[in-house]
Amino acid sequence: MGPNQSPHASIKVHRSRTGLTAAVTEVEGTARIDLHVTGPAENPLFDGGLGVENGAFTVPFLGRRFSGLTSTFRFDPGRMHVDALRVLDDDGDPLEVTGEVGLRRLALGEIALKARGRAFGIVRNALGTVDLDFDLEATGPVTRPRVAGLTSVRTGRIEVDQ
Repeated sequence: MGPNQSPHASIKVHRSRTGLTAAVTEVEGTARIDLHVTGPAENPLFDGGLGVENGAFTVPFLGRRFSGLTSTFRFDPGRMHVDALRVLDDDGDPLEVTGEVGLRRLALGEIALKARGRAFGIVRNALGTVDLDFDLEATGPVTRPRVAGLTSVRTGRIEVDQ
């Protein structure tokens, strides 16, 4: 396709089960994708949405299994809206994210995201256990965001002799 040609593609997927990498394994859930792509190849514009239901995955290095993943993303030309992203740690404690991400060409632009978690488990492996409380906002360019808010360790144990 030449640089002045406009791609037109629509993608619709209703079920998906896949693995990502060795760092993220045992991936499952249902993906809903209804995305329309237009514009020149070097600056595509996305319209539509995507979401995940009943998602779950394991991060072996952290020793954690995350489940209950639900998400809803909407695309407008030049912007991705994170209407809802929610995932549970293996104790059932939620992490919730909302906000939006600017899209420039094939890269991410300005972000405005909020993340909140209570007793959310980050690490549970031979090196220790860490559960966090946090209420954070990230704004600005994705390459150097400004992160503000509060984070505290709810429970923590680090094995320094391991």
